[in-house]
Amino acid sequence: MTHFVYSEHRMDSPTRELAHGAWCMEASHCTAAVEAALPDGAVNLYLNLGDGGRRLFQPWETDAAVSPRAAWVVGPRSRTILIAKELRNCNIVGIKFHPGMAQVVLGVRADQLTEHLVDLDACWGRSRVERMRDRLASAPSHPMRFAIVEQELRNVTAQWHTRHRTWHRAVHHACLRNAAGTVRELAAAAGLTSRATIAYFREHVGLTPKTFLRVARLRRVIRAIHTGRCISWTRVALDAGYFDQSHFIHDFRRLTGFSPAEYELRRMGVGEGFVRYRAATVDP
Repeated sequence: MTHFVYSEHRMDSPTRELAHGAWCMEASHCTAAVEAALPDGAVNLYLNLGDGGRRLFQPWETDAAVSPRAAWVVGPRSRTILIAKELRNCNIVGIKFHPGMAQVVLGVRADQLTEHLVDLDACWGRSRVERMRDRLASAPSHPMRFAIVEQELRNVTAQWHTRHRTWHRAVHHACLRNAAGTVRELAAAAGLTSRATIAYFREHVGLTPKTFLRVARLRRVIRAIHTGRCISWTRVALDAGYFDQSHFIHDFRRLTGFSPAEYELRRMGVGEGFVRYRAATVDP
């Protein structure tokens, strides 16, 4: 019998300053051997409680099998990447951080993670990763797992330097207000010079400001599609900050390799910004 459980959690204060939220997924069999992960300005962390793992996949490969991987980080990206998945016994806790949080949470520059899938051991160290995995694995429910994640992030928040918090808030809110704007407008809204804004984004976000704004518009469209209320592409395009529908469709395809309508039809059932690239062939 196929087993599948998925749940999401919105972060409480003060951890919502670091992360959008967390999710848990358990599945005895996965329907996709390879997923296409669309561009994203955020860093995503995965703690693996199963016996599989994930790695970047190249289209010319025929074998999608992956060796065990304890935990990993998928960095910010301006292109679609392919990820080979575990086919059985998926048991993962994931955390999606706000753009600019890589150095605060992981202790590494965001540009060291850009377009990459990296073992979490390289950032946190093996002992910290194993302690976290052991605590999560012993939790009997998803709410208890989310409580452990919250506690871990509260410890990070307590050590977050005030100067970095103020700078991040300014840039984060400016991004939300100016996804359709220019880099100069972004810098002015954040109260920074253009040079300081570019330097901040390179180090803390891992994308240039111009590229990040493009990806931010894309993610707004993806979120609109997942709400199930995507009625007019023209309305979605304008709300997301595009000039018109033509600009929207062209930019969406250049960034993802799909049209918006193709993504809507082919997207995965859970999570935002994932498309099945290669179906799994696993006997039940």
